[in-house]
Amino acid sequence: FLDTSTETAASLLNRPIPSTAGPEENYGKLLLSALPVAELRRMGKGLGISEQGLGKGSKSKLVSRLCEAAKQQRLLQVRQTEGSGEAQLVAQALAQGRWVCVAPTPGRRALAVLGELFRLETCGAPDSSYVVFSTRWPDFAFQPDCSAPPLFVDRASLDAFVEARSLLAGLERLQRIRPCLDRANADAQMAEEGLQSALLAVRLNDFESAKFRDPFRRRFTAAWCYAEALHHSVLHSPAVGHRIELQASKIRRLRLLLTCTLCPSQRGRWYAELAKEVARCEGLMPALEVASEGLAEGEDKPLSVRVAVDLTLDVPSSQEVPSEDTVQLLPRDARWDLARRCRTLARRQAKATAKGKAAGDWQKVLQKTQVAQLKAEGGDDGGKWLPKLVTRLIAEEDAATGQVQILSAAKIGLPQVAPPDSGKGTGQRRMFDGFHLEELTVEELAMQHYFKADGGGFQCGIHCEGSILRDLFGILMFDELFDCSVADAFVSAFQDPEGGPRSLQTEIWYPAGEEARELPRNRFSEFLGRGTIPGSIEAAESSDAIGGYRSGLTIAELDESWPNIAVRDARLRDPTQEIGSKRRSLKDGWPLVIFSHGSGAYRASYIFFTEFLASQGFIVAACDHPGSARYTQVNGRVIKPGGQRSERSQMEADRPLDVLFLLDSMAKLTDGQDSRFAGRVDVKRCALTGMSFGGWTAAAALEFNDPRVKAAILMCPSLMSAEGRLTKERTNSHTPLMVMIGTEDTVIGTEGNALGRDFAQKPEGCSYLVEVKRGGHCSFTSCDLYNPAYGNGIGESKSLSNPGSIYTPLDISKQHEIINGYGLAFLDKYLRGGNGSFLAENHYADEIVYKKS
Repeated sequence: FLDTSTETAASLLNRPIPSTAGPEENYGKLLLSALPVAELRRMGKGLGISEQGLGKGSKSKLVSRLCEAAKQQRLLQVRQTEGSGEAQLVAQALAQGRWVCVAPTPGRRALAVLGELFRLETCGAPDSSYVVFSTRWPDFAFQPDCSAPPLFVDRASLDAFVEARSLLAGLERLQRIRPCLDRANADAQMAEEGLQSALLAVRLNDFESAKFRDPFRRRFTAAWCYAEALHHSVLHSPAVGHRIELQASKIRRLRLLLTCTLCPSQRGRWYAELAKEVARCEGLMPALEVASEGLAEGEDKPLSVRVAVDLTLDVPSSQEVPSEDTVQLLPRDARWDLARRCRTLARRQAKATAKGKAAGDWQKVLQKTQVAQLKAEGGDDGGKWLPKLVTRLIAEEDAATGQVQILSAAKIGLPQVAPPDSGKGTGQRRMFDGFHLEELTVEELAMQHYFKADGGGFQCGIHCEGSILRDLFGILMFDELFDCSVADAFVSAFQDPEGGPRSLQTEIWYPAGEEARELPRNRFSEFLGRGTIPGSIEAAESSDAIGGYRSGLTIAELDESWPNIAVRDARLRDPTQEIGSKRRSLKDGWPLVIFSHGSGAYRASYIFFTEFLASQGFIVAACDHPGSARYTQVNGRVIKPGGQRSERSQMEADRPLDVLFLLDSMAKLTDGQDSRFAGRVDVKRCALTGMSFGGWTAAAALEFNDPRVKAAILMCPSLMSAEGRLTKERTNSHTPLMVMIGTEDTVIGTEGNALGRDFAQKPEGCSYLVEVKRGGHCSFTSCDLYNPAYGNGIGESKSLSNPGSIYTPLDISKQHEIINGYGLAFLDKYLRGGNGSFLAENHYADEIVYKKS
C-alpha cells in the first residue's frame, strides 16, 4: 500500500505497474479502480456524463470511459495547461483519502470494500486512513510511533500465530458436532496453556505488544487466537454440572480471559458466565462482586453528590480525551444482562440475610460491594452510584425491548423436556438463562426473544459479524498479507506449504487419439514439471527423494533410460470407438481407475500398471499424497515428507479422502469443467487400486461405500495400518475385490501377507487372490527403472520364507505380465461387463498361487 497523503496524481500516473494482469497500467488508474462503482458513477455524473454514457459495464470499462472523456476535455471543462484530464480525476480520488494497493493481484479488486470493513472492525479507532502489510521481512525497523506497521516482523511470531489459528479453526469446526465434556475440557486446557505462554511472549516482544493497542492488528496475534479458542471451548461446551474440579477449572479460565485485554466484545459473556459459576461454587456475594465488576468496567469515577450530573450517558464527554489505556464500556446488551444479574443476585442475598424478617433492600447490598466502594473512594457517593446504574440500565432495556411475554413450550405445541427417572429436575436438556435470569428451555428462550404482549416481533441487542469480515479480509488480501515468493514466509508444521486447502499433484493417463503416435514421447523430467521450479531437479536428485533409489541416480539419466510410451496433452480418444474385437461400445465414457501410491513412493513409480491400463481403454488418475509422497510439487513448491502431515495418524485420515476427492474431481471434469474430458469419463464405473499403504488406502476408501466404486485391487496392502482396525471392523463385504501379494514380501511380512489372504476371502463369489511365489514388496512397482537391483522382488532379494538367505525373484517383466494380466481381466469384467474368462483358471501354476471365491 502507498500512503496517499505523500503521493500526487502525476506521480501515480507516471509510475507503471509491472506484469499486471489487469487493465490498470499505472497506479493512477489503479487508484481509480479501487474506488466503489457508485463513487465512480457519482464522479462521472458530477462532471457531466449522462446515465446512458456511464452504462452498466465492468468497473475497468467505467474507468477507461472516464479517462478517455477526461483526455478529450469533455468532462472537466478546464484548460489543457492546468493538467491532463486523467490527472485531475486521480487528484479527486486522492482527495478522498482512499487506498492504493501496489500488488497486482486479484485482492486489489476488494480494496473499496476493505475500507468499509476496517471502519466496521475498528469503529473509527485508528487515526491513520491506511495500513501497510509488509511482505518483505525481516528488513523492517520497528518504530513504535509508525502509523502503518506490518502485521509480522519476525518468523517466531508468525509461527505462533499460525499454530494458535490452527487450534481455533479446529474448535470452531467442533462446535457443529458439540464435543463431549471431557473433550471440551482437554481443548480448554490446551487453549489456556497457549494463552498463558502467548501473553508471556508478548511482554518480551515490543512489536507484538504494540499490536495489542490497535483494535485491528491485535487480531493477528497468537494471544488473540488462544483467547478466542479458550472462549469457544469454555462457553460452547456442555454444562460442567456439579463436578467440582471442572467448575474450578472453568472459573480459573474465565478469570484468565478477563485479565487480558483481548476480545472485548466477549467480555460481557465472560463476566456473566463467571458470575453464574461463582454463585454455584462460592456463594451469592462473590458472584455479585463479579457481576458488579463487569458492570463497573469502563465507568467513570462517580462525582460528588453535590454536583449535578447526567447519568444517561454511557460514553465520556467530548471534552474528555481517553488515554490509550482507558478501559472501554462493555457492549450495551452485555451491560443490560449484567445489570439484571446484579439485581437478581442482590435480591437473593438480601432475602438470605433477612432471616425471616422483611426482605432486605437489594440496593443497599449493591451499595456495600467492594466494587461500589472502591469506585466511590475519596468522594461522598458512598457506593450509591452502582444501584443507580443498575436501575437505569434495566429501565433502558425495558424501553428498548417492550414487554416480553413468557410462553411455555406446552402452550405452543413444542416438544417438552422429558423428566428424569427421579421425577425431579428438567431431564437431560440443557437449560438457558432467560431475559430475567430464569432457567428456560431453548424453545422458551426463543419465544421470549421473538414475542411480546401484543404478539408482534421485536429486535434487541447488538449484532456483530466481525469474524466473517475478518475471514473475508484474509481471503481477499492473502497475497498482500503473505507473499508466497518469500521463502518460507507462510510455511509451518501446522499448515500446508501452499497456504490453503490440501492440494494434490495428479497424473491422468488416458487412451489417446491416433495422431498421438506422431507426438514426442514423455520424458521422466516431465513428471517434475520439466524443472521449471528453481532447484526442483536438485531436490529430486537428493538422497531423500528420487535419488534415494540408487546412489548417483540423476534425472538426466532417467530422461534417457525411461521407457517413453506415453505422450503429454494428446487428444483423448473417442470412447465410442471400439477398443479390441471383444470390447463393447463405451457410450458412457471410459471406465475410471484411481491409483494410490505406497508410503515413500509417488505417482510415477507404477507406470508398468497405470500406462498399461490406459493403453487398454481405461482412464487412470494417480495423485501424490502430501506427507507420504517422497517427492511432489504443489503450487510452485517442492514438498517432501516431514511435519504434522507425515504423522501416521494424519496420513491415515488424509489418504482415503484424497482418493475420493480424485473421484469427485474427475466427475467435475467429465461434467464440463474440462473440455478434453467432458462426457468421456464414466465415473459411475470406477475402481480403487493401490499398492502397500496405497492398498490400505483403497480398502479404507471402500468403507465409505461410494456407489460409483464397482471394484478394487489391493497390491500387497499394509492392512496392519491403523492398528489393524480395518480388518476387524470391515463393513464393505460386497464390492468385488482382488488382492495381490508377494510370498517373499519382507515389508508387510508374514503378518501382512496373512491379513491379505484373509481379506481376499470376502466378498463371497467375487473375490480373488494372486500370490506371486517368487515376488516381494517391490514386485508391484516400476522401481526396476531406477535400480535393476533394488531388492524385495527386483534383483536378488532377502527371503521371507527362509530368513537369512537370498533368493532370485521371478524376472520383473514376467511378474508385471502376471499382475497386469489378472488386473486387466478383473477390471474388464467388473467395469466393462467382460466375460472374465481369463479369471477362470491359474495360467501361471508354477509361479503363483491363485484363488477365487
